Amino acid sequence: MTALADEHPDWPRLRIGVNSGEAVVHEIGGDGHVAYTMVGDMVNTGSRLEGLAPPGGVLIGATTHAELPAGTLVEPRIGLRMKGKEDLVNAYVLLALP
Repeated sequence: MTALADEHPDWPRLRIGVNSGEAVVHEIGGDGHVAYTMVGDMVNTGSRLEGLAPPGGVLIGATTHAELPAGTLVEPRIGLRMKGKEDLVNAYVLLALP
């Protein structure tokens, strides 16, 4: 993504949110077209993480962070407020994987 962004400095920077957990997958569609959609709190939190991610960056939830290998470099973002959540959420900007 960085190389593509460097080639096109006038393009907007992507933001990525990643969250892990249980979700429900629904099949929708018909007449030759089928799509799958995911719903659940985990999906909503992932969407909120995307919105809070730095431009050009990846923001991951605490559950996802716990699943990453030792040596993963992150920058903590503790106590984030998110729409639809009463409790504060901990997240991490992903800097590098081993």
